[in-house]
Amino acid sequence: MLRRLRSLPGQPVWLAVLCVACLALRSNWWTTDVFRDMDYYGYVVQGMLRGGLLYRDIDTDKPALLFYLLMPFIRACGVTSYLGMHLAASVGVVGTILATYWAGTRLGPRVGWLAAVFFAVYSLSPTMESFTPTIEHFMLPFTVSALALVLGRPSPKAAALAGICLGLATMVKQSALLLVAAAVFSLAGSPWAIAALLAAYLGSGLTYVGWLAVHGTFLDFWNGCVLRIMVYNGPPHYHQIAEQAGSWVKTQLTLWGAALPGLALLFRTQREQGRRMVWWLLVSCLATDGATFFFAHHFLLLLPLLCLLAAVVAAALPGRPVLLGLFALSFAWDTGHLVDTMLAGPAAAERAAWGDLFVQGTQLARWLHAHTEDGDTIYNWGVEWELYYASGRPSATRCINIEPLLYWASKWRADNTRLNRYFDEEQQRIWSEVVTRRPRYIVVTAPFVNLSNPYFVLPDAMSRYTQEQYVPATVPGITWFYVLRRKDS
Repeated sequence: MLRRLRSLPGQPVWLAVLCVACLALRSNWWTTDVFRDMDYYGYVVQGMLRGGLLYRDIDTDKPALLFYLLMPFIRACGVTSYLGMHLAASVGVVGTILATYWAGTRLGPRVGWLAAVFFAVYSLSPTMESFTPTIEHFMLPFTVSALALVLGRPSPKAAALAGICLGLATMVKQSALLLVAAAVFSLAGSPWAIAALLAAYLGSGLTYVGWLAVHGTFLDFWNGCVLRIMVYNGPPHYHQIAEQAGSWVKTQLTLWGAALPGLALLFRTQREQGRRMVWWLLVSCLATDGATFFFAHHFLLLLPLLCLLAAVVAAALPGRPVLLGLFALSFAWDTGHLVDTMLAGPAAAERAAWGDLFVQGTQLARWLHAHTEDGDTIYNWGVEWELYYASGRPSATRCINIEPLLYWASKWRADNTRLNRYFDEEQQRIWSEVVTRRPRYIVVTAPFVNLSNPYFVLPDAMSRYTQEQYVPATVPGITWFYVLRRKDS
């Protein structure tokens, strides 16, 4: 049996079986809605399919590659269907399984196969919101491929390919930029490899800037993806991270418990590889906290690394029955949580992860679709982007972020005249577009009219406008939203 297990890493058919099994298990969630950020990205793709120009006509704070990766799936499955997003993310998961296997083969003969198995299992975890599509699913194949290249021989060619992979990852999510530092530190002592890595990364960046310049959207990109990130990113979210990490440790005990022993084993047997993994792990930890808010799916950036370290430990356990038994018990504990969630069903997992607000948002979106016509617009005072995506109706405003209109945004105004002007211009533009385009429905998310909460105050101008031009609409079963219908519609 052990001899057969040793032969597994060299047989592509077993990787194919693993990927198919992972997809079969993931298909259990394909009927669920998606995390609200993915509704935003899907809405951007809808705008592109309508002929809109990214960053000029369609506002977003994410780089372009993400939307082009999503586009063929959304086009094929329907522009208001969530199946396309699930399929696209599942392709990303398969790519990450293969990249994790590749990186693991650099650390030991059985590490690749074991790491791939671990990732296939833990990538199904609801704790990290991994059962639903997230932006990390589209970034991980590139970042883990870059790690695999760095863990190999530090040749200029391999380093250049790693730089291209990191460039592509940054075109999906900006936080991948930090991993360039991990790659540089990992290649310390190989100046030509570092030069090749940086040249390839900068080359991919310049290619992207050139593409933006050709379309005349570089300044729009700068305002949306660079300046806005600088404005809205707040202080580190240490409390949120500790809270989320605690719930993750409970359900991924094997991975966290094996991290330090895995690093210790690497330093004892492959010191250089251990050093590279440490750098990659430390920088990845920093990269998880690179947004305005912190969510559990940010931890997905760490998942392949922890799977690799757990695989290093597992590969060293044959011949140590006591330790092997403890490892098996820990893994059984983790998979037990996963089985319980899957047996509870997709609807239960959806409500547990997001609550009734998200679930009602999709229900309301379908109601809006049925009660509007092609050419109508809607507007949501809130961040429930599923209202736009699942209804198939465009927003009355180009910007669908709520941040410019929130009270707390003014905290960043005091010391920077340029940012102050940026806030004022964006607020004026949003409100003028609402008044000009006169959306058929305005939907106010309930927490945003809680006047006892200073962060969510409905502006007087909006209150007056809606009272003059709109009347309440009753939607059965909807309690988290105030729906207002234009009087003359």
